[in-house]
Amino acid sequence: MVLFYVLIAAFLIAINFYGLTLIRYQRLAREEGEEGKNVSDGKLFTVAFLGGTLAIYIFMMIKKYRLKSIALVVGLPLVFILNAYFVYFLITSGLGIFPLR
Repeated sequence: MVLFYVLIAAFLIAINFYGLTLIRYQRLAREEGEEGKNVSDGKLFTVAFLGGTLAIYIFMMIKKYRLKSIALVVGLPLVFILNAYFVYFLITSGLGIFPLR
């Protein structure tokens, strides 16, 4: 069971790193004026739903990037709350994925 927790932690670290890379690439492409190489917000939300919300949101707040985008500023915390609720539900429901002992 410990291996399962390690795999989940490794997945979350990897998806957060990927989200951080995406938002950094989007920022660099916009600063250099490369409109064709821009990362869409849909891809950012997909990564956020997979668990990368925290890295994307922290990068946005630290670098003060895309703070005028209501969809990202309001949507990412909502996705984080949904992700946290999903994990809480899995832990407390006893679905067999996370056994309580």
